[in-house]
Amino acid sequence: MHFSVRFLSNRRSLAGQRRWFYAFVRAHLEDRMVAIFNRGKTESKIDSQVAPEFADGDYVDALNGGHVDVRNGRLVLALPGQTAALLTRAR
Repeated sequence: MHFSVRFLSNRRSLAGQRRWFYAFVRAHLEDRMVAIFNRGKTESKIDSQVAPEFADGDYVDALNGGHVDVRNGRLVLALPGQTAALLTRAR
């Protein structure tokens, strides 16, 4: 289990005012993760600033193995309805 999940360093919601879509960043020392939840019935897109916690590079979804790139400090991801993603640094 990632230390960032167990030790709280929680940043504000990244998803804004949408009540069916929630995302947040957790960080502990060098360990980082982004948790994203789409409770809606349709696909939704997140386009959010994740810097300084996340550097540009390749990240993997620990739930389904998909890959996501962070570029210029921004995370852009389309998430199907009723799903979640847990992004961590690709190892």
